[in-house]
This record gives sequence, structure tokens and C-alpha cells, in this order.
Amino acid sequence: FPVTITKVNLVGAETVPKGWHAPEEIAEKLGLCREVGMQKCRQLARAGLVERKDFRVPWGRGIRARPYYRLVTKTADPARRK
Repeated sequence: FPVTITKVNLVGAETVPKGWHAPEEIAEKLGLCREVGMQKCRQLARAGLVERKDFRVPWGRGIRARPYYRLVTKTADPARRK
């Protein structure tokens, strides 16, 4: 069988800066499955404990915006904690 090589167009792809993590990486560090890790990331973003930003990264055969998260440096308000 002939081998087909497809080129991926990487024009417009962004480099993810150090300190930003994909939900899959965070889930792995926390020992959670991918789906639960994504839910936890969204909950932390709503609580203001992490910052969310979409980066355009290679995904499959193209470029797609994916969410990445990083810890917020300011401390959370103790009154908001439950």
C-alpha cells in the first residue's frame, strides 16, 4: 500500500507559554480522569482560582483553539470559601 503523508498547516498556531496547562495535564497531576479534570478546571475558573485562555494549537490535521489554565497569583478572598 502506498504511504500517504498529509501536511498540517501550522500557520497561525500559537506557542503555549510556560505555566499554562491543558485540562488533561491537570487531570493527570491530580490523579483524575480527563472528563472530571475538565470539570474541575471549569469550577476553579468560576471560583477565580485559575485563569483560562484559549490558545490556537495543532489538533489533528488542523489548528484549533483549546483552553489552557494557570493558577492565579493573588490569593482568594477567605469570605468566598465554603
